Amino acid sequence: MNTNSEQQDRFLEDLCACSEALSVLAERLEAEGRPWDALTDAERRQVEAIGRRVETVDRQLDECAKERRLDGELAAPVTRGLRV
Repeated sequence: MNTNSEQQDRFLEDLCACSEALSVLAERLEAEGRPWDALTDAERRQVEAIGRRVETVDRQLDECAKERRLDGELAAPVTRGLRV
């Protein structure tokens, strides 16, 4: 069975937090009947910050995947139920 390193797990948790933040924003917009193109400046900054965080975590996960485990296999992260 493949398992993640603690570092990979932290990165995946960060991605889940980003996904959750976007989901909360989407639900709020839907409840208010506003489309995505009607974001306030604060909401737009929030989405941009989340996007930057996702890009950073993505690069960090790529670096982790380049590392090799002792058995020579790539240490690719194992994701289950990730909504990003």
